[in-house]
Amino acid sequence: MTLEDLIIQLAVYLPHNSEFFTDTYSIRVMKRLGDEFEIELDRPHNLSDGKVVTIVETQSRIPISSFTRIDTVGTVVTSIDHDLTKPISPKVTVLGSANFEFNGEFTVLNIQDKNTITVLMSDSIPSDSGGGSVLLNAGGVGSDYNNTYEVSRTTSDTSFAVNDGRSTTGQPFFDSESQIRARPRIGGGVDLEGFIKGYKNDKQVDWWMFCFLEDVFASKDRNLRTDSIQDSSAGEFFRQITIQPFTLYVMKNVSGDALARQARDDCETMFQGICKSILMHRFDSQFGVGEQGHVHFMNHGRAHFDGAIYVHAFSFQQTCDLSDRDTVRQSPDVAFKQFSLELAIKDGTEVETMQTANVQIIVPQ
Repeated sequence: MTLEDLIIQLAVYLPHNSEFFTDTYSIRVMKRLGDEFEIELDRPHNLSDGKVVTIVETQSRIPISSFTRIDTVGTVVTSIDHDLTKPISPKVTVLGSANFEFNGEFTVLNIQDKNTITVLMSDSIPSDSGGGSVLLNAGGVGSDYNNTYEVSRTTSDTSFAVNDGRSTTGQPFFDSESQIRARPRIGGGVDLEGFIKGYKNDKQVDWWMFCFLEDVFASKDRNLRTDSIQDSSAGEFFRQITIQPFTLYVMKNVSGDALARQARDDCETMFQGICKSILMHRFDSQFGVGEQGHVHFMNHGRAHFDGAIYVHAFSFQQTCDLSDRDTVRQSPDVAFKQFSLELAIKDGTEVETMQTANVQIIVPQ
Protein backbone atom coordinates (compact mmCIF):
# COMPACT_ATOMS: atom_id res chain seq x y z
CA MET A 1 0.00 0.00 0.00
CA THR A 2 1.39 3.37 -0.97
CA LEU A 3 0.34 6.89 -0.10
CA GLU A 4 -0.18 7.61 -3.80
CA ASP A 5 -2.65 4.70 -4.08
CA LEU A 6 -4.62 6.04 -1.12
CA ILE A 7 -4.77 9.63 -2.41
CA ILE A 8 -5.85 8.53 -5.91
CA GLN A 9 -8.59 6.28 -4.50
CA LEU A 10 -10.01 9.14 -2.44
CA ALA A 11 -9.65 11.73 -5.22
CA VAL A 12 -11.70 9.51 -7.57
CA TYR A 13 -14.38 8.20 -5.20
CA LEU A 14 -14.81 10.81 -2.46
CA PRO A 15 -16.34 13.49 -4.76
CA HIS A 16 -19.17 11.03 -5.53
CA ASN A 17 -19.90 10.53 -1.84
CA SER A 18 -19.17 13.86 -0.15
CA GLU A 19 -19.21 17.54 -1.09
CA PHE A 20 -16.93 18.69 1.75
CA PHE A 21 -13.63 18.38 -0.15
CA THR A 22 -14.42 19.81 -3.59
CA ASP A 23 -15.58 22.99 -5.25
CA THR A 24 -19.28 22.41 -5.93
CA TYR A 25 -21.38 23.97 -8.72
CA SER A 26 -25.07 23.63 -9.54
CA ILE A 27 -25.96 22.51 -13.07
CA ARG A 28 -28.17 24.92 -15.05
CA VAL A 29 -28.09 23.21 -18.45
CA MET A 30 -26.91 19.74 -19.47
CA LYS A 31 -27.47 18.36 -22.97
CA ARG A 32 -25.94 15.69 -25.19
CA LEU A 33 -24.43 16.54 -28.57
CA GLY A 34 -23.16 13.37 -30.25
CA ASP A 35 -20.54 11.71 -28.09
CA GLU A 36 -20.17 14.84 -25.96
CA PHE A 37 -22.44 16.58 -23.53
CA GLU A 38 -22.29 20.24 -22.66
CA ILE A 39 -22.80 21.60 -19.17
CA GLU A 40 -23.61 25.12 -18.03
CA LEU A 41 -23.05 26.01 -14.38
CA ASP A 42 -24.46 28.59 -12.00
CA ARG A 43 -21.15 30.48 -11.66
CA PRO A 44 -17.67 30.70 -13.21
CA HIS A 45 -15.79 27.41 -12.96
CA ASN A 46 -12.14 28.36 -13.64
CA LEU A 47 -11.63 24.99 -15.33
CA SER A 48 -9.34 24.32 -18.26
CA ASP A 49 -9.09 21.54 -20.84
CA GLY A 50 -7.89 18.29 -19.30
CA LYS A 51 -9.13 19.00 -15.79
CA VAL A 52 -11.25 16.35 -14.08
CA VAL A 53 -14.82 16.86 -12.86
CA THR A 54 -17.38 14.63 -11.15
CA ILE A 55 -21.09 14.70 -12.00
CA VAL A 56 -23.57 13.74 -9.26
CA GLU A 57 -27.35 13.55 -8.83
CA THR A 58 -28.29 13.33 -12.53
CA GLN A 59 -30.31 10.76 -14.45
CA SER A 60 -30.72 9.65 -18.06
CA ARG A 61 -33.81 10.11 -20.20
CA ILE A 62 -34.36 6.77 -21.94
CA PRO A 63 -36.80 7.48 -24.85
CA ILE A 64 -40.04 5.48 -24.89
CA SER A 65 -41.20 4.09 -28.24
CA SER A 66 -44.51 2.77 -26.82
CA PHE A 67 -46.38 2.67 -23.51
CA THR A 68 -49.54 0.56 -23.41
CA ARG A 69 -51.83 -0.81 -20.69
CA ILE A 70 -53.90 -4.04 -20.43
CA ASP A 71 -55.90 -4.23 -17.20
CA THR A 72 -53.40 -3.26 -14.45
CA VAL A 73 -50.24 -4.13 -16.37
CA GLY A 74 -48.44 -1.46 -18.33
CA THR A 75 -45.79 -2.32 -20.91
CA VAL A 76 -43.01 0.18 -21.56
CA VAL A 77 -40.84 -0.32 -24.65
CA THR A 78 -37.75 1.88 -24.87
CA SER A 79 -35.99 2.80 -28.10
CA ILE A 80 -32.52 2.17 -26.60
CA ASP A 81 -31.26 -0.25 -23.95
CA HIS A 82 -32.48 0.71 -20.48
CA ASP A 83 -29.91 -1.27 -18.40
CA LEU A 84 -32.54 -1.80 -15.69
CA THR A 85 -32.56 -4.77 -13.33
CA LYS A 86 -35.47 -5.38 -10.99
CA PRO A 87 -33.55 -6.22 -7.79
CA ILE A 88 -31.65 -2.92 -7.97
CA SER A 89 -34.44 -0.62 -9.17
CA PRO A 90 -37.93 -1.86 -8.17
CA LYS A 91 -39.51 1.41 -9.34
CA VAL A 92 -39.20 3.53 -12.48
CA THR A 93 -40.16 7.12 -13.19
CA VAL A 94 -41.78 8.17 -16.48
CA LEU A 95 -41.78 11.79 -17.59
CA GLY A 96 -43.19 13.56 -20.64
CA SER A 97 -45.95 11.16 -21.77
CA ALA A 98 -48.85 12.65 -23.69
CA ASN A 99 -51.41 11.37 -21.16
CA PHE A 100 -50.60 12.68 -17.70
CA GLU A 101 -51.80 9.42 -16.10
CA PHE A 102 -48.79 7.71 -17.68
CA ASN A 103 -46.35 10.04 -15.90
CA GLY A 104 -45.01 9.40 -12.42
CA GLU A 105 -43.42 6.59 -10.46
CA PHE A 106 -44.43 2.99 -11.18
CA THR A 107 -43.62 -0.32 -9.47
CA VAL A 108 -41.73 -2.70 -11.77
CA LEU A 109 -43.41 -6.07 -12.29
CA ASN A 110 -40.93 -7.63 -14.68
CA ILE A 111 -37.91 -6.88 -16.85
CA GLN A 112 -38.72 -8.78 -20.03
CA ASP A 113 -35.64 -7.79 -21.99
CA LYS A 114 -33.21 -4.90 -22.44
CA ASN A 115 -35.94 -2.72 -24.00
CA THR A 116 -39.18 -3.90 -22.33
CA ILE A 117 -40.43 -3.23 -18.80
CA THR A 118 -43.81 -4.14 -17.32
CA VAL A 119 -45.19 -1.99 -14.50
CA LEU A 120 -48.21 -1.88 -12.20
CA MET A 121 -50.86 0.67 -13.21
CA SER A 122 -54.44 1.66 -12.48
CA ASP A 123 -57.07 0.02 -14.73
CA SER A 124 -59.16 3.21 -14.90
CA ILE A 125 -56.82 5.20 -17.16
CA PRO A 126 -56.42 5.20 -20.98
CA SER A 127 -54.93 2.14 -22.64
CA ASP A 128 -51.92 3.83 -24.25
CA SER A 129 -49.88 6.99 -24.43
CA GLY A 130 -47.28 8.38 -26.77
CA GLY A 131 -43.91 9.98 -26.11
CA GLY A 132 -42.13 10.34 -22.84
CA SER A 133 -38.95 9.00 -21.27
CA VAL A 134 -37.94 6.64 -18.51
CA LEU A 135 -35.65 8.31 -15.96
CA LEU A 136 -32.89 5.98 -14.91
CA ASN A 137 -29.60 5.92 -13.12
CA ALA A 138 -29.03 2.18 -12.96
CA GLY A 139 -25.27 2.36 -13.33
CA GLY A 140 -25.16 0.67 -16.72
CA VAL A 141 -23.26 1.84 -19.78
CA GLY A 142 -26.31 3.42 -21.34
CA SER A 143 -27.97 5.06 -18.38
CA ASP A 144 -25.42 6.56 -16.00
CA TYR A 145 -24.13 10.13 -16.28
CA ASN A 146 -22.94 10.21 -12.67
CA ASN A 147 -19.25 9.64 -13.22
CA THR A 148 -15.82 11.27 -13.35
CA TYR A 149 -14.85 12.93 -16.65
CA GLU A 150 -12.05 14.89 -18.21
CA VAL A 151 -12.96 18.32 -19.59
CA SER A 152 -12.62 18.10 -23.38
CA ARG A 153 -13.17 21.81 -24.07
CA THR A 154 -14.32 24.94 -22.28
CA THR A 155 -16.93 27.00 -24.10
CA SER A 156 -17.26 29.93 -21.67
CA ASP A 157 -16.37 30.88 -18.12
CA THR A 158 -19.52 29.06 -16.91
CA SER A 159 -19.76 26.17 -19.38
CA PHE A 160 -17.67 23.30 -20.73
CA ALA A 161 -17.99 19.94 -22.51
CA VAL A 162 -16.92 16.39 -21.66
CA ASN A 163 -16.67 13.37 -23.95
CA ASP A 164 -17.91 9.97 -22.81
CA GLY A 165 -17.92 8.26 -26.23
CA ARG A 166 -21.56 7.15 -25.93
CA SER A 167 -23.52 8.84 -28.69
CA THR A 168 -26.54 6.48 -28.47
CA THR A 169 -27.51 7.12 -24.84
CA GLY A 170 -30.49 9.16 -23.72
CA GLN A 171 -30.46 12.86 -22.94
CA PRO A 172 -29.45 13.69 -19.37
CA PHE A 173 -32.06 14.73 -16.83
CA PHE A 174 -31.03 17.23 -14.17
CA ASP A 175 -32.74 19.15 -11.40
CA SER A 176 -31.86 21.40 -8.47
CA GLU A 177 -29.88 18.61 -6.81
CA SER A 178 -27.58 17.98 -9.81
CA GLN A 179 -24.02 19.14 -9.27
CA ILE A 180 -20.50 19.32 -10.66
CA ARG A 181 -17.72 18.69 -8.15
CA ALA A 182 -14.18 19.68 -9.09
CA ARG A 183 -10.68 20.19 -7.65
CA PRO A 184 -10.64 17.69 -4.75
CA ARG A 185 -8.75 19.07 -1.75
CA ILE A 186 -6.85 15.92 -0.79
CA GLY A 187 -3.14 15.66 -0.01
CA GLY A 188 -0.74 13.49 1.95
CA GLY A 189 2.61 13.33 3.66
CA VAL A 190 4.32 12.56 6.97
CA ASP A 191 4.16 15.83 8.92
CA LEU A 192 0.79 16.84 10.35
CA GLU A 193 2.16 19.97 12.02
CA GLY A 194 3.59 21.09 8.69
CA PHE A 195 0.18 20.73 7.05
CA ILE A 196 -1.50 22.71 9.80
CA LYS A 197 1.08 25.46 9.43
CA GLY A 198 0.70 25.50 5.64
CA TYR A 199 -3.11 25.59 5.96
CA LYS A 200 -2.86 28.67 8.19
CA ASN A 201 -0.25 30.42 6.04
CA ASP A 202 -2.37 29.94 2.89
CA LYS A 203 -5.37 31.38 4.76
CA GLN A 204 -7.52 28.42 3.79
CA VAL A 205 -11.14 28.32 4.98
CA ASP A 206 -12.53 25.15 3.35
CA TRP A 207 -12.22 21.52 4.43
CA TRP A 208 -8.97 19.79 3.43
CA MET A 209 -8.01 16.13 3.84
CA PHE A 210 -4.47 14.90 4.48
CA CYS A 211 -3.55 11.21 4.30
CA PHE A 212 -0.87 9.59 6.47
CA LEU A 213 0.49 6.05 6.44
CA GLU A 214 1.27 5.03 10.01
CA ASP A 215 3.95 2.53 11.12
CA VAL A 216 3.40 -1.05 9.92
CA PHE A 217 3.48 -3.81 12.55
CA ALA A 218 3.00 -7.55 12.76
CA SER A 219 -0.10 -9.14 14.27
CA LYS A 220 0.19 -10.92 17.63
CA ASP A 221 -3.03 -12.87 17.37
CA ARG A 222 -2.62 -15.78 19.83
CA ASN A 223 -5.43 -17.69 18.12
CA LEU A 224 -2.94 -18.63 15.43
CA ARG A 225 -0.99 -21.87 15.76
CA THR A 226 2.20 -19.88 16.12
CA ASP A 227 2.99 -16.35 17.18
CA SER A 228 2.95 -14.59 13.82
CA ILE A 229 5.99 -12.52 14.81
CA GLN A 230 8.01 -15.67 15.41
CA ASP A 231 6.66 -18.03 12.77
CA SER A 232 9.17 -20.87 12.44
CA SER A 233 7.21 -22.71 9.74
CA ALA A 234 9.19 -23.19 6.56
CA GLY A 235 8.27 -23.20 2.89
CA GLU A 236 4.67 -22.80 1.85
CA PHE A 237 3.46 -22.93 5.46
CA PHE A 238 5.16 -19.65 6.42
CA ARG A 239 2.58 -16.98 7.24
CA GLN A 240 3.00 -13.69 9.04
CA ILE A 241 0.23 -11.12 9.21
CA THR A 242 1.17 -7.46 8.82
CA ILE A 243 -1.10 -4.52 9.60
CA GLN A 244 -0.88 -1.20 7.75
CA PRO A 245 -2.70 1.54 9.70
CA PHE A 246 -3.43 4.86 8.03
CA THR A 247 -5.12 8.05 9.14
CA LEU A 248 -7.17 10.59 7.23
CA TYR A 249 -6.88 14.00 8.89
CA VAL A 250 -9.56 16.53 7.91
CA MET A 251 -8.95 20.19 8.67
CA LYS A 252 -11.19 23.27 8.81
CA ASN A 253 -10.80 26.94 9.69
CA VAL A 254 -13.21 27.54 12.59
CA SER A 255 -12.25 31.08 13.52
CA GLY A 256 -15.93 32.03 13.35
CA ASP A 257 -16.95 29.19 15.70
CA ALA A 258 -15.02 29.40 18.95
CA LEU A 259 -16.10 25.93 20.10
CA ALA A 260 -15.87 24.24 16.66
CA ARG A 261 -19.27 22.65 17.22
CA GLN A 262 -20.36 22.84 13.58
CA ALA A 263 -17.04 21.43 12.36
CA ARG A 264 -17.38 18.49 14.75
CA ASP A 265 -20.91 17.83 13.48
CA ASP A 266 -19.66 18.03 9.90
CA CYS A 267 -17.23 15.21 10.67
CA GLU A 268 -20.13 12.95 11.61
CA THR A 269 -21.88 13.90 8.38
CA MET A 270 -18.84 13.20 6.17
CA PHE A 271 -18.00 9.90 7.88
CA GLN A 272 -20.30 7.76 5.73
CA GLY A 273 -19.00 9.34 2.52
CA ILE A 274 -15.43 8.55 3.57
CA CYS A 275 -16.38 4.95 4.36
CA LYS A 276 -18.15 4.56 1.00
CA SER A 277 -14.93 5.69 -0.69
CA ILE A 278 -12.40 3.32 0.92
CA LEU A 279 -14.03 0.84 3.33
CA MET A 280 -13.50 -2.79 2.17
CA HIS A 281 -11.31 -1.61 -0.70
CA ARG A 282 -8.21 -3.71 -1.38
CA PHE A 283 -5.02 -1.72 -1.87
CA ASP A 284 -2.00 -3.43 -3.40
CA SER A 285 0.05 -4.74 -0.46
CA GLN A 286 3.34 -4.56 -2.43
CA PHE A 287 3.94 -8.20 -1.37
CA GLY A 288 3.46 -11.54 -3.07
CA VAL A 289 -0.24 -11.75 -2.17
CA GLY A 290 -0.99 -8.52 -4.10
CA GLU A 291 -4.45 -7.15 -3.30
CA GLN A 292 -5.41 -9.33 -0.36
CA GLY A 293 -6.70 -7.67 2.81
CA HIS A 294 -9.63 -5.24 2.98
CA VAL A 295 -9.64 -1.80 4.55
CA HIS A 296 -11.32 -1.79 7.97
CA PHE A 297 -12.38 1.14 10.15
CA MET A 298 -10.67 1.60 13.52
CA ASN A 299 -11.79 4.86 15.16
CA HIS A 300 -12.29 8.58 14.64
CA GLY A 301 -12.11 11.62 16.89
CA ARG A 302 -10.56 15.02 17.57
CA ALA A 303 -6.86 15.33 16.72
CA HIS A 304 -6.14 19.05 17.14
CA PHE A 305 -7.92 22.26 18.10
CA ASP A 306 -6.28 25.61 18.77
CA GLY A 307 -9.25 27.96 18.59
CA ALA A 308 -8.71 28.70 14.90
CA ILE A 309 -8.13 25.30 13.26
CA TYR A 310 -10.03 22.07 13.99
CA VAL A 311 -8.47 18.76 12.91
CA HIS A 312 -10.35 15.45 13.04
CA ALA A 313 -8.75 12.02 12.50
CA PHE A 314 -10.35 8.99 10.81
CA SER A 315 -8.26 5.85 11.34
CA PHE A 316 -8.35 2.72 9.18
CA GLN A 317 -6.15 -0.30 8.61
CA GLN A 318 -5.48 -3.03 6.07
CA THR A 319 -3.92 -6.43 6.72
CA CYS A 320 -1.92 -8.70 4.45
CA ASP A 321 0.02 -11.96 4.70
CA LEU A 322 3.74 -12.29 4.31
CA SER A 323 4.26 -15.65 2.64
CA ASP A 324 7.06 -17.82 1.34
CA ARG A 325 7.22 -15.59 -1.73
CA ASP A 326 8.41 -12.71 0.46
CA THR A 327 11.22 -14.64 2.21
CA VAL A 328 14.78 -15.71 1.40
CA ARG A 329 13.25 -19.20 0.85
CA GLN A 330 14.75 -22.48 1.97
CA SER A 331 17.92 -23.80 0.38
CA PRO A 332 17.22 -26.46 -2.29
CA ASP A 333 19.47 -28.99 -0.53
CA VAL A 334 17.36 -29.11 2.64
CA ALA A 335 16.19 -32.69 3.20
CA PHE A 336 12.52 -33.55 3.44
CA LYS A 337 11.29 -35.97 6.06
CA GLN A 338 9.45 -39.17 5.25
CA PHE A 339 5.74 -39.09 5.80
CA SER A 340 3.04 -41.72 6.01
CA LEU A 341 -0.40 -41.43 4.48
CA GLU A 342 -3.28 -43.63 5.64
CA LEU A 343 -6.46 -43.95 3.58
CA ALA A 344 -9.75 -45.40 4.80
CA ILE A 345 -11.55 -46.63 1.68
CA LYS A 346 -15.11 -47.94 1.53
CA ASP A 347 -15.67 -50.33 -1.40
CA GLY A 348 -19.47 -50.23 -1.33
CA THR A 349 -19.91 -52.83 1.41
CA GLU A 350 -19.60 -50.24 4.18
CA VAL A 351 -16.41 -52.04 5.26
CA GLU A 352 -13.39 -49.79 5.59
CA THR A 353 -10.11 -50.96 4.12
CA MET A 354 -6.99 -49.32 5.50
CA GLN A 355 -4.17 -48.59 3.06
CA THR A 356 -0.85 -47.07 4.07
CA ALA A 357 1.62 -45.30 1.79
CA ASN A 358 5.11 -44.39 2.96
CA VAL A 359 6.59 -41.57 0.89
CA GLN A 360 10.11 -40.15 0.91
CA ILE A 361 10.86 -37.11 -1.24
CA ILE A 362 14.45 -36.99 -2.47
CA VAL A 363 15.69 -33.67 -3.80
CA PRO A 364 18.23 -34.05 -6.64
CA GLN A 365 21.69 -32.77 -5.69
